[in-house]
Order: sequence, then C-alpha cells, then structure tokens
Amino acid sequence: MSSKRDAAIVRRERPADPAPRHRAGVVSPGSTPRIVLGLLAVALGALALYWLLWTPAYRLNERFEYADLVLGAFPAIGPVLAAQLALVRAIAPPAVASYEGTRVLFMALLGSLFALYGVALWLVARASRRVAVVLVLATTLAFQLVLLPLPGVFSTDLFSYAFYGEVAGRLGGSPYVQVPDDFPTHPLYLLINPLWRDAPSVYGPAWSALSAGVGAIWGGDVLAQVLAYRLIADVCHWANLAALWWALRRLRPGAEPFGLALYAWNPLVVVEFAASGHNDGLLILFLLLAMSLAARGRAWAAVVALVLSVATKYTTVLLLPLLLWWAARHHQGWRRVAVAAGAGLAALAALAAAYLPWWRGAATFGPIIYWISTPLYANYAPIGIAAWVRDRVWAAGWLDWDTAEQAAFGVERQLVRLGFLAYLAFETLRLRRAADLPLACARVLLVFLLGVNTWVLPWYYTWPLALVALGDPRSRTTAVAVGLSATAALAMYWAQTHLEGMDGGGYMLYLAPLGALAAWEAWQQARAGRAALLYGVLRTLSSGGRKTSCAPGSTLKK
Repeated sequence: MSSKRDAAIVRRERPADPAPRHRAGVVSPGSTPRIVLGLLAVALGALALYWLLWTPAYRLNERFEYADLVLGAFPAIGPVLAAQLALVRAIAPPAVASYEGTRVLFMALLGSLFALYGVALWLVARASRRVAVVLVLATTLAFQLVLLPLPGVFSTDLFSYAFYGEVAGRLGGSPYVQVPDDFPTHPLYLLINPLWRDAPSVYGPAWSALSAGVGAIWGGDVLAQVLAYRLIADVCHWANLAALWWALRRLRPGAEPFGLALYAWNPLVVVEFAASGHNDGLLILFLLLAMSLAARGRAWAAVVALVLSVATKYTTVLLLPLLLWWAARHHQGWRRVAVAAGAGLAALAALAAAYLPWWRGAATFGPIIYWISTPLYANYAPIGIAAWVRDRVWAAGWLDWDTAEQAAFGVERQLVRLGFLAYLAFETLRLRRAADLPLACARVLLVFLLGVNTWVLPWYYTWPLALVALGDPRSRTTAVAVGLSATAALAMYWAQTHLEGMDGGGYMLYLAPLGALAAWEAWQQARAGRAALLYGVLRTLSSGGRKTSCAPGSTLKK
C-alpha cells in the first residue's frame, strides 16, 4: 500500500475525540505553586523511600555473596549503608531486629511508594505540561542513580543472564542446551537460584545475542556483568519513555506527561528495572515501538517490531494474532485470513532462524517445549479450583492422590487455554481502530497472567502497564492494570520473602483490583436502576398519574 494511502487511513482511524491538551483529568492548563510544591514533595519523598530500600535489599538479600562483592568493590557504600541501618534502628527498631521485621519494613516501603505514586498521578493531571515532564524525567534519573549501587538483590535473574551470556559469548556454547550444573565451579554458579541450576535459557535469541555481547566483554567479572545488566535495563527504560511519548503524540496528543508518569513513576517499574535489572524492559521497548508504528499506519513494520519483542521473551507472541489481523485489514474474507496466517508463519520462521548461532538440533527448542508441556506453578490464581477438584475426586475414592492431581490440573490447564484462545479471537475480531490496539493487547496479557500462565512473577505486570499508559486513563483496563501492579508486588514479594507460596490472604490481596472493579460495576448498575425508578416516578407524577414509559428518552404512549 502506498504511503499516501497509509496516511489517509491513519487520518480516518484517529480517534474522533482525541485527548485535548488540557482535558480535565489528563493535563490542566497551568500549575499553581501548590501543585508544583506538592510534586516536589512527592518526588523527594519517593526518592527517600527508594534509598531506604537498601536496608531490605541487604537484609532480605537473595545472595549475600553479591553484597560482599559490592561492598568490597565500592567501599564508600559501606558507611552509607551503616548510617541507614542506624537510622532505621533508631526510628523503627523491630525493622532491623529480625528477619520478619525487615519483611514488614519492605512491605511498608512498597506500600508507601504506591501511595505516593497515586498522589503523584493526581498532581501530574493538574500540573502544566512543562513542569510535569521535567519532574518525571528528573526523578526517573534520580531513582536510577539511587538504586544502581543497591547492596543486594530481590531476584537472582541477573546472575542467570550473566551465566547464559558467558555460555553464548565467552565459552562458545549454546544457552539453550547447556545449564549451570554443567559448570559447577563457575563463579556465577552459587549465585544462581538452585531452582534454575539445571535449566537452560528461556529467553529469545534477541536477548541471547545481547547477553552474549555482555559475556564476551565482561565475562569472568561477576560484578561488572551485573552492573552492565542494570545499566541496560536503565537505558531500555529511557528508550521506553521515548517510545511512549512518540506513541502518545499520535494516539492521545496532549496526554504525554500523564502517560509518562503513569509508567515511569510506577514503583513496580522502578524497582524491577532500576534495582533488579529485568530484561522485560527490552521486551516492552519493542512492544511500544509496535504500537507506535501501528498508530502511524505502518502495520507491517509494527509486526516486525513485535517479532523482535517475541525474540526477547516469548510471551508477546500472544499479541501477534491481533497485530497480524490488523495489518491485513485491507483484505476481505478468506484472503485476509490467508495474508495474516502467511505473515504469521513467515514471522515464526524468521524467529526460528535467529536461533542458528546457538543451534544444537531439536534440543535447542527444549526450553519452550518444557514450559508448554510441564509447567511450574507460582502465584497461579486458578490453582485453588484445580486443588478443590483434586481433593473431591480423591475423597470420593475415584482416583489415588497423584492421579487425581494430574487429572485435575491437566484438565484445568486445557480448559483455561481453550477459553483464552476464544477470548483472544474475540479481542482480535472486534478491533476497529489503531487506537484500540494498546488496551486490547493489555487485556489479553492481563487475562493470560490472571488465568492461563502458571508461573507469574510481579514484574510480569509491567507488560500491560506499559500498554495502558497509551490508552484512556479512565478506562477499566487501566484501573485494573495499575491496581494489579501494586497488589501483585505486595502479595508476591510478601510470599517470596516468607520462602513459600501465596496463601489465601495473599490471593485476596492480589486479586483485590478485580473485586473492586466488580463492586464498582454493581454499584453503577444499582445507581442506574435507582435513577430509572426515580425517573419513572417523576414522570408518573408529572403526568397526573397516567401510565407512561419510565425509560429516559423513550416515546410516550397513550
């Protein structure tokens, strides 16, 4: 299709009511001194809380060997950490008196950060454009600088990245076949979580290529590699902000500052990227580029960007049907299906070809096959239903415990997968505008994380969060995604630091945004019912007792 035709289609597909520059609830015309001071106070308060995360990072450390490396390489960190521990001990002695006290401190800091995040969004919506942008960017840099020398880790993924990078870039092996147990004397071996010491890489070839470069340059130096991955996450974060701005310029002109704040100031995003250095930032970068390109009518370029996201981490392959269907929208009927399917096969073929540098036969795809066929379970919301069925079947004597568990969990997984495929088809077929893509993709990821994916970790909720930053901030999808970013972090980290899975109370907290949404919808329906009843009474009274229709806007009948 010609570029002129693309431009014409984009003009037609742009929202009829784009967010004006100063729409209420997005960005106000100007900032009063009170708003500016409020934003500064929130920013400084958040910065102080992020600095205080040093204490739980050190005391709840996943690997104390890494803390020793940091303190040995940067002696100046030791006195600062000691001063912070003394400060916390003076203010709240139980927080450093026991492991449980530090867990409570960690949750209190996270909860306070999310509370400040909510206040910050309220203030940004009322601040001038320039003030909001300057503060978002300045605080983003400040948060990263405070968390870069963190004397501990909340996740061991950084060490896995470094190991697979060394295998690919320094040792000449394949990260998809070789595992940490093959190198028990490697300096990274003891830093890797024992759960993953017999596991090959579960990341895509794009990430393997990047980590191979890190391994080739800094291989053998554990601290240098960890800091390199944290810096890569920080750079990706800045690139994500640029991609968000570029997309919002097309999708919601005037709402750029609020969209940036919604994503950049979210504590889950800050902690998982600036502190833990997760590679999801690169996945999000390509995902946001795909949304930006689609919004500009460059649908096939958007497909390429999404394939790069899949090549980083496989999860975003779930969004490929939506984007392919959208890209083939100029064809009709079976021709559209054929074009979308053909392009999808070509994308998957290109993805498979990217594995060639590390190809070791069919075993190269072993990690993908394993995760599809034999899932691990962590923070999986529907697990309670499968466990209830298992217990009933076993109690009835129909099957022994092991067989009942395999049957219940196996059937449950297949049912939710079928339901998810039906929902994916529903979201795909109802796409009408490029502006609908981000929230549709966010809903698909939310449904996947809540009901399908059996291994759910808190930073996975950064995926839908980045997408809802492109949509209407007043939408239900946005409210659920933002709410889950908070409740998932609180519930899952509380369980993780307790060294066990979530209990019933944890799941109640985790799923609280869904309960809040259901309560809101019920209240709205009840309010609408009361309004209709009151309208009917008033119409009856005004008509002198004669029967009339009680539906607003209906035609009165004699």
